[in-house]
Amino acid sequence: YICVAINKHGVNELPLTLHHATVPEVAQMTVESITATTIKFSIIPKGSFEGLPIRSYTIQYKPKDEFDWSFARNHTWSFGAPYYLENLVPEETYHFRVAATNDVGTGHFLNVQSQTMPRRSVPAEPKILVSAHKEYNMSDREDMVIPSPYADHFELRWNVPSDNGEPILHYLVRYCVTEKISGRWHDKDCSEQIQQSVQYTSYQLDSLRPDTVYKVELRAHNSIGDSSPAQIRVRTARGEDPIVPMQKAGISSGLIIGIVVAVIILVLILLDITCFFVNRLGVIALCCGNSAKQNAEDDAKLSSYKAAPAHPSSLNLPQPIKLAPSLTEEHEPLKQDEKQISVEFDGRHVYSKTGEIIGKHSAV
Repeated sequence: YICVAINKHGVNELPLTLHHATVPEVAQMTVESITATTIKFSIIPKGSFEGLPIRSYTIQYKPKDEFDWSFARNHTWSFGAPYYLENLVPEETYHFRVAATNDVGTGHFLNVQSQTMPRRSVPAEPKILVSAHKEYNMSDREDMVIPSPYADHFELRWNVPSDNGEPILHYLVRYCVTEKISGRWHDKDCSEQIQQSVQYTSYQLDSLRPDTVYKVELRAHNSIGDSSPAQIRVRTARGEDPIVPMQKAGISSGLIIGIVVAVIILVLILLDITCFFVNRLGVIALCCGNSAKQNAEDDAKLSSYKAAPAHPSSLNLPQPIKLAPSLTEEHEPLKQDEKQISVEFDGRHVYSKTGEIIGKHSAV
């Protein structure tokens, strides 16, 4: 195809070529590793294939006693993923075939050589993980020592290995102080076998010495026996452990509610004080008004109180002395003072109407 563009200045062309897309083909599939229950394959597509990219691989497998592929088991891998096939039966012979798939479709299946699975045995060797979850195999790096960021402990982590037909019961961890003398590693001060539950894939080694190289061994155990040991050498850090910054504690919801309630109460108190001084209103003004009213009523009751005429005997006055009448006095009638006395009491003193103090601190 040719795409042509034209304007007043000229013409330009762009040729386009379309290729017919086809399904991909697999050139070869080989067994890379095998256990009693798992197989890892290596798949190679045809080198001359230049069509659309491969999206996935599909493998079909069946026991040798089954003749029809219609009932075969299927498993699909994404392109570039590890090509593992699991949950196979120990000591069973399988037939395999594989096909590649792209956007056009699935290619033809390539028959692969049949494979007999090993018998049940001890678990496969565990794979110890180092930084960034990379598997560590000391047989490939005999003199490599992994630095630990801590001076007194190290966390050992690993991947779950194949159980080779028998479930893994637990893991065994053992570590020793190791030194390299005359080009060879020598172990000393080894620990006992430490048993770790199969539910975990990590174990923390505590109470280690700072700036010391340790060799750590890890084994998987099933009913048949122990796997071969996975090993790693670790050097602890010098001095104290690195300081890990503490995270600031977050404010709880209860504390936030308490702060909000306290702020609301403070605002109400300030508003009430402002209303009291400006308009004589509010709770404070109401309390002060009730107190003043009560004092005024008490004063009014005291000021309107009048005491009854006091009996002479209650005024603590001396008793009258009876004198014998003289001759002249007998001819004249006795003059009686008919003047009445009104007494008022203010709570402390008794007053007469004329203002004369009759008694002090009287009970009247």
